[in-house]
Parts: sequence; structure tokens; C-alpha cells
Amino acid sequence: MGRIGAPPRHHPSIPQVLRLAAALDLFKPGLGDVAMVLAFTGLRWEEAVAVPIGNVNLDGQCIRIDRTASESGGRRDIREDLKTRAAERTVMIPDIAMPAVRRLADRGAPGRERSEGRLYGRLINGDRGGYLGYAMWRRYLKLAQGYTAAHPDGIVSYTAHELRHVCASLLIASGASDMQVAHQMGHSKIETTKNIYGHLFAQDRGLILDAMNQAVSRLYAYENQQPGEDEGETAVA
Repeated sequence: MGRIGAPPRHHPSIPQVLRLAAALDLFKPGLGDVAMVLAFTGLRWEEAVAVPIGNVNLDGQCIRIDRTASESGGRRDIREDLKTRAAERTVMIPDIAMPAVRRLADRGAPGRERSEGRLYGRLINGDRGGYLGYAMWRRYLKLAQGYTAAHPDGIVSYTAHELRHVCASLLIASGASDMQVAHQMGHSKIETTKNIYGHLFAQDRGLILDAMNQAVSRLYAYENQQPGEDEGETAVA
């Protein structure tokens, strides 16, 4: 994981996320869906593994974030006193991630029913209905990363934290405001969002400028077209 405030060292790539998810499922079915949730909702690892199934609104395509799961000395503790008010939020689930979220919800349903809700009570669950540990995730992630290395496009080496950056990239590319990106990512200050993702905002605004310049050129050529000229031919200014 990079230092706080440092820009992501990977350029976010949807094909790479999909390749990594497929590789994870080869080694541990279901973990590919976890990768999809991390990449397309922007959740932190400790937020994602703590989400109660009741906080998932499939019809509304959103997840309520109101707790985290921390690990220390082999123990996992749920904290409902989030570090900042901004961390308690509702994140949206884009269409590309909805199948993964539905599969995760469905996967835990039989266990919830058998245990009368005592087990498999989260969106993401471990093998026995408890928490999915970070050590297990890292073990299978390493295997999946190694598997992707044989692909012509090379290894996909995203970590859980780097998968989160994919969501921020998509938000910025969609034209979301600084404030909207900050809310989805759970940042208490817009300055934090700008410090981490400012280079992506700059790239996206550069594309907007190029598009505007191209539109001006097309309109200028059209408006200077002389009567009787064939379509596509314009007068030289």
C-alpha cells in the first residue's frame, strides 16, 4: 500500500480488473466478486468485509456504510464509531458490479437461513460464515496475480487498496464533481480527494478540452462552408 496522499501507481483498467477477478475465482470461487465490489464501489477493505446484508439495497443499487472490521492479533472487531462522519455514507453500485453483489448476497443466503441469521450475516463472508480474513484474501490474491502473469498483457498486481482507485477513476471520467467523488470514497475533506486523485481530474479535464477544441473546429468549418460546395468541403479561412 502506498503512502497517504501518494497517487495510485497503477493506471486504472477495467479489463485488468476483470482478468484479476476471473483468476481469483479459479483459486477461490467468490473472491472474484469481492474484487469487483472493491473496484467498482470504492470501498476500503475494512468497510467491505463488515457490510451487513441488511445494508445492501439491491433495488436501489446502493450500500450503506456504517461500520468497519479491524483485525489485530487474530481477533476481528467491529467498530460502529467510524473515524469521520464522511466515512458513514451510502455508496452507489454501478451496473457492472451488480451481478457480483447479487452473487455474494445469494451465496450467503442458505447459511443465514440454516443459522437463523447468526452466520453469513454480511455481504462478504468467510468459509464458515464469519469474517473473510485479510490474510486469506492476500494468499489467494497472490496466486491470482501470478496466474495473470502468463497473459500477453502482463501481470495484474492490484492490491485491495489499489482496486479502490478504479472506482475513483470511473467517477472522475464520468464527470462527477470533486464533492461527489469524495462522498463515494468516504473522504472527510475534498482536499484529500484532490491530493490523491488530482492527477486523474487533470487528465479528464484535458480530454474535455480536446473535445471542446474539436467541436469548435467542426462548427467553424461548417459555418464557413460556401454555398454550393459539396458536403465535406469547406472554404479555407
